[in-house]
Amino acid sequence: MNATLLVSWPAALVALVLGALVCFAGYRFRKVSAGLVALALGAAFGYRIAAEFTTTGYALLAGAIVGIVLLLVCVFLYNAGVFILCGGCAVFFCALILAQYTLPWYANLIISLVVFVAVGVLSVKFMRPVMIFSTALSGAGSMLAALAALLNITLPYTTALTLALGAVGIVVQALTTKKE
Repeated sequence: MNATLLVSWPAALVALVLGALVCFAGYRFRKVSAGLVALALGAAFGYRIAAEFTTTGYALLAGAIVGIVLLLVCVFLYNAGVFILCGGCAVFFCALILAQYTLPWYANLIISLVVFVAVGVLSVKFMRPVMIFSTALSGAGSMLAALAALLNITLPYTTALTLALGAVGIVVQALTTKKE
């Protein structure tokens, strides 16, 4: 067993558990989910943009700062948290699809930002259905990616499997949460 697998095993296990929580109960745990998504999304975007212009150490610091700022926004502003949660989940799902193509980093960034804003705006207007849809799909993608990492395999038909598992997550969330 190599060192990379030893380091990634705990992270993949956490991603599997959190992915299941988000996929099947994302709406129910929306405040916690919003904070986790904001932290991860902010860290990823902050790091990715800073990495193009500076050293890895500063890029990691920039990612941590942006992640913490977005987390604090979610804690203090509920609608902003909903926006970030749904937009972030849509970006994670979009990343699964974009990973199949070779695009320049800035094209991925632009597409991700457009998806983030579009789904975020829809989520503020239509909170429950958009949140259920976006959390189920991103949680399903996280679960499958984590499972593939834990088993050290490449899953065939990843997008189709994500859509199928996400559909189950949508049904479970729709049946187990009340309309507000």
